[in-house]
Amino acid sequence: MTGTMEGELKLAGEIEHTLSPLTGTQGTGQVTVRNGQAPSLRLNENLMKLAHFNDLGPAKQDPASFSSISADLRLANQRISSSKIDIVGYGVNAQCSGSLSVTGSDALDYQGVAEILAKQGFFTNTFAQLSGATLKNGRLSIAFRVGGTIQNPIFSKGK
Repeated sequence: MTGTMEGELKLAGEIEHTLSPLTGTQGTGQVTVRNGQAPSLRLNENLMKLAHFNDLGPAKQDPASFSSISADLRLANQRISSSKIDIVGYGVNAQCSGSLSVTGSDALDYQGVAEILAKQGFFTNTFAQLSGATLKNGRLSIAFRVGGTIQNPIFSKGK
């Protein structure tokens, strides 16, 4: 990920000289990254179709670019958890929560809802109904999940 980061993190616990130095460490914090680009995610077929609706005004920019990402952080039990992550993109906004393993597997487990600017019309309405998205006030909303690992994230439709 690229961008300008600011944040605060408070850690407590004993840090040992091991392959897993965060074992037993706990902490809380807040981080914001502005004007950046996220790594690409593997999108399933429905989500790729949904991304094509992202063609209005500032939404024409690279879908991996974002204006800001802000999140609360909690480190415990070798996982970094966030109860609120706000992503402000260029025509795409998302709110989500989840956690990331900080040892070994780097497993991701996030879920949320993304909103994409879209022109209202027959095709958009039909696709929204078929894909499980909702269309309201020129915005397609769809639930999503991000699983896999940091090196191999997998983006899919959520429930």
